[in-house]
Amino acid sequence: MRTRIYFGFAIRATAGIDGNGQKDTCVALGGHLKQYGDVLSEGLMGKSSSGDLNSEHAYNRDLDWLRNSDFAVFETSVPSIGVGYEVRDAEVWNIPVLCLHRNQDGKRLSAMIEGNPNPTIVKYDTLDQARAAIDLFFGRALRKT
Repeated sequence: MRTRIYFGFAIRATAGIDGNGQKDTCVALGGHLKQYGDVLSEGLMGKSSSGDLNSEHAYNRDLDWLRNSDFAVFETSVPSIGVGYEVRDAEVWNIPVLCLHRNQDGKRLSAMIEGNPNPTIVKYDTLDQARAAIDLFFGRALRKT
């Protein structure tokens, strides 16, 4: 069976900073993840909202994807209560987590994520650095299995 990956990011807020390239970054990172397995949340990449789904359906769908994942990767550069919630659930469910956070003036990673010793946290400046962090994370994680 192929590895199942949940890729989480601030869907509703990402469109608001499209001028900073965050939407394109999430699409690129999600595409890069596909070499390591099935990205369960692939349909969300490039979207600026949860679509036509009501909030309850989106909640249940996303947590079902996360619960059934072998790994979770989160892009945390855009603050999101939902992403923080998902990071915590992944921790409770013992799912290995990689958090990617783009260095930006005035945009710090949440202290609740940064202070947590469980996820792997990588701060990056370029898309190539974020891709390299994904490669390193999965290279280490997949050797353990």
